[in-house]
Amino acid sequence: MGRLARSVLYWLVWWCALWALWLVFVGAWDLYDAVAGIAAAGVAATAALVVHELGLLSFRPRVRGFSGFGRMPLQVLVDFGILVSALARTLAGRPVRGVFLAKELTAAGPEPEAAFARALAAIVATYSPNAYVVDVDLDRNVALMHDLVRNRASEEPL
Repeated sequence: MGRLARSVLYWLVWWCALWALWLVFVGAWDLYDAVAGIAAAGVAATAALVVHELGLLSFRPRVRGFSGFGRMPLQVLVDFGILVSALARTLAGRPVRGVFLAKELTAAGPEPEAAFARALAAIVATYSPNAYVVDVDLDRNVALMHDLVRNRASEEPL
């Protein structure tokens, strides 16, 4: 396979993935949003290709870094139940008070691999509707999180 064919395939794979993600995140399945997603995915796939071709990404993410994604769909469902329960308690006159907490990050340092690991952990932890990352303090290597109802599983993988 020639260099041009590899570049086209690389762009096409990124475009397909990004367009599908666009449709999932937008949540609207109409022509207007589909066309907007086509354009946005094209721009983002082109940016990914340029970064790849120029060698601007100095590392390749390891597969084990994505291990937290496997539990994410189930945890979203569990946390939805937790939030419905919290809403019911609040409507019954027993309001729920959230809590802020600082979680130590496993990846430390300024190198690109550590920055990627921190960003990925923050993304996975924020998908849970019960917990989300508010800020990351690189000096102390901690993430500030908020839990509506304290549940350690909602904070994973932080």
